[in-house]
Amino acid sequence: MPSYLAFCEDVPDAAALREQYLQEHLAYVETVMDRIRVAGPLREDASADVGGSCFIYTGGSLDDARELLAGDPYFKAGIYASVRWFQFNPAAGKWVGGRNW
Repeated sequence: MPSYLAFCEDVPDAAALREQYLQEHLAYVETVMDRIRVAGPLREDASADVGGSCFIYTGGSLDDARELLAGDPYFKAGIYASVRWFQFNPAAGKWVGGRNW
């Protein structure tokens, strides 16, 4: 099943927007949880403010994954300055149950 990674970088000073839309964002994530392999905020280090988000969506097409992100209140609020998309092949590690070769 194909997976797609969205690497989202925040606009400058996005902290207030993140706080404002947090509950709507989390509620939305719960509605599409069956299509998310993993998702979460990104920081440059443990003490830094959140500077972006990473989502790995599963199933469907790249266009389907783009629609999932477009429905997110964070996306709609303009929190992301940029989004880079990658087709992702989970190949090894605990999250994928070992290795796939």
